[in-house]
Amino acid sequence: MNIAYICREFGPITGGGIGTYIYNVCLAMSGRGHRVYLISDCFENKNKDVLPSGIILVPPCKTRNSRTGDFISPHHEYTYRVYDTLQELTAGERVDVAEFAEFGAEGFATIRAKRLLGKFPDTKLFVKLHTPSSLLYRINEDRRLHVDSLCDYYMEDYCVRNADVVTSPSLSLGEYFARRVGRKDIRKCPYPMELPDTGRDRTFTDKQIFTVRLIGSVQVRKGIDTFIRAATTVIRREPRFRFEIWGADRSPALFGSSYTDICQRLIPDDLRDRIVFAGSVPYREIPALFLDSCICVYPSRWENWANVCLEAMSYGCVVLVSREGGMSEMVEHGRSGYIIDPLDPHDIAEKILAVYQQPELLAELSRQARQRSLQICDPEKTATQIESNYTYSPNHRVWKNIDEEAPRVSVVIPYFNQPHYLQEAIHSVRASDYPNIEIVVVNDGSTSDPARHVFHSLDKAVVKVDKPNGGLSSARNAGIRAASGDFIVPLDADDLIEATYIRKGVETLLNNPELGYVSCHAKNFEELQNTYIPLGFVPELMPYINTHGKCCNLYRKELFSGDVWYDEVMTSYEDWDFLLTLDEFGVEGDVLPEELFFYRRHFDSMVYSTANRQRADLIQYMMIKHEKAIGPYAAHMAILLARLWKEAEIQAEHAGQQIVSLVNGPDRFGEVQRVSRARCQVYSRIGGGYWEHNSVYVDYDTRRWLRLRINLPFAGQEGMYRIDPCNKAGIVLCREIRLTDKRTGKTLFCADAKNNYAECLVSGTAELQDHPHFFVIKANGPDPQILLPELPREVPLVLSVTMYHDEASDLDMEKISSSYQAWRSTQKPLRRIWRALCRVTR
Repeated sequence: MNIAYICREFGPITGGGIGTYIYNVCLAMSGRGHRVYLISDCFENKNKDVLPSGIILVPPCKTRNSRTGDFISPHHEYTYRVYDTLQELTAGERVDVAEFAEFGAEGFATIRAKRLLGKFPDTKLFVKLHTPSSLLYRINEDRRLHVDSLCDYYMEDYCVRNADVVTSPSLSLGEYFARRVGRKDIRKCPYPMELPDTGRDRTFTDKQIFTVRLIGSVQVRKGIDTFIRAATTVIRREPRFRFEIWGADRSPALFGSSYTDICQRLIPDDLRDRIVFAGSVPYREIPALFLDSCICVYPSRWENWANVCLEAMSYGCVVLVSREGGMSEMVEHGRSGYIIDPLDPHDIAEKILAVYQQPELLAELSRQARQRSLQICDPEKTATQIESNYTYSPNHRVWKNIDEEAPRVSVVIPYFNQPHYLQEAIHSVRASDYPNIEIVVVNDGSTSDPARHVFHSLDKAVVKVDKPNGGLSSARNAGIRAASGDFIVPLDADDLIEATYIRKGVETLLNNPELGYVSCHAKNFEELQNTYIPLGFVPELMPYINTHGKCCNLYRKELFSGDVWYDEVMTSYEDWDFLLTLDEFGVEGDVLPEELFFYRRHFDSMVYSTANRQRADLIQYMMIKHEKAIGPYAAHMAILLARLWKEAEIQAEHAGQQIVSLVNGPDRFGEVQRVSRARCQVYSRIGGGYWEHNSVYVDYDTRRWLRLRINLPFAGQEGMYRIDPCNKAGIVLCREIRLTDKRTGKTLFCADAKNNYAECLVSGTAELQDHPHFFVIKANGPDPQILLPELPREVPLVLSVTMYHDEASDLDMEKISSSYQAWRSTQKPLRRIWRALCRVTR
């Protein structure tokens, strides 16, 4: 077989459970004679030597230029890169199986394309379950909720629901998705893992018995807090015990504190030498650590299939494992270990205290654990099972193409005073490759003579509906009632459709009878040139962020009946509201992953003249109208809206700092007039270069200290950034350059005097001048550049720069340093004043 594995992790490079699985399964399948492709972006020239021979590395395609910056989230963008890569690969090679993890949803666009467009007919699309983002949120792995988070939940669920085959290493995770998405045919299949066989039974020394360990990683879901509380109980009763936590801290910082720091606070002061964080351990040293351990505790709030637990068992450790998740399937309670309540430290403490004085019992538990691990992890048996799954044939769907007896599609075009656009819209419909189209034009009481003339001059092939003005929804509803087609496509008179849209949409609905409609990508043209790439119906977002499609969807006509029509009260967003109505009635839709609709953006359109001014009222109207339907998602919506609200508030406060700077500036009008303006521009490298379309800038006043805070609307695809601190000659002093993760607030890069400005380089029309406290650049022209070292890729960032710029080429540095200290001392009280002003004016 030809097998493609798609994963952004690879064990020797990234570590982690998914990366370890990919490394092992690639080796296993390649070793059994299969041709193995690996699509991954974690390889660079410096680490390609870790790729085993026989594995063919396929770098993912770059994002198409027409789509750059138009995705809802970084994961959404990457899934299209994977889709394009697989299309290129399968165009030249046969690929029998393509396998994705559900976490990160890398297979989302590919699985959608197969479902909706019949792509990859000869490739079985597999999803291997690990641990989804939705479950990590539920067990408090991350205590923040972002738009990206909800999008990830949707995409991961979509992959599991619509993949050809889904496999899970544990019954527990399969049952989670059976409940969540209704999929009942998830197949159990373990991870390929070769465990060491020490070949001997173990007995334990007193030191080993009295040293209890948690070996893995420091994360919220690992139950570190429960472990510490259990340890405290045990030591209070038997002071000879010592508890050790081994592993790197992999949890995001919370309010500036690491999870290790937070957990350290749980340790009583008098037990800090008995309950210790031992730090990370190199992988090569883990076997020796296990061989020196007796009792290992894994109180995870939930765990899919913990390799580290199996490793501990294989070395003869006595394991206490959580009942939540897959570890409970590894252990036979009381025989090869113990199953514990991960939220009950008393339960853990009592089990430890019950066995530590029974060396014979510990030795027997150790022996049984070792045997049990070898039964579970039989590499040959697992590889055979994986092969069997890959040859498994689910119900094969024969794709139906449109024939000469194609059902009729009615394109309904509402029309009001747009004579210069109508013929272009009609022409785009007639250019369609679909054989059976009816065009219905509804004149909604046009008032201009040219508009009425164009309408009445339409040829007889067009169904004409002439009515008094009632608004866009009224015109659409009238046209749908007059239509004779089996399917409806609403098309505004100033928009266009791509020639294949109707055919592809009808084929999708004929091949997916469970769907009531399809949407597609929308390519904006004229005033805006970007692409709208809808994700799908995310119920927590849809009431206030339309993630599912524009107005030009293709519907089954039977949907329009009873209470299901466009809302004629609404002056705009009626298409958005209609999608909410359909969802309320249980109608499912999907999104064709192609740009098939052309959305004209011009300043006399309803979006600019009506919708933008009434946006808040229109969205509240929809939310009140659909209040019952959105009820189940209210908690997530409230949490997310609080974030969006407060982030907007923070941005307003930062904008207000310019006012504060003016209040705090020179009090003589003449001096204020002397202040000139300069521009700081930030670029993210793309395609090996720094381009204007992938940059953002802010203008600022010169000759004063300031802190620029720039929200970078792009995610760095190549992890390389350039700052042009000014656009004119002069001297620039930087005190600090800081980049933080927009989602987590975690600092990813900081350059200041303490770290000698962290490998920042100058380029362009700039030269670096030596100074002990500032990063000083002499700009000899309008293009000075600061090049930052490589940063994590595709992470949304916020840049903060503390700087001073003066066009003079000679500055009194001592005076500037003093002005910095004076400026710094004013910032905290000024921020308090600004917040107070904000509260007063609300």
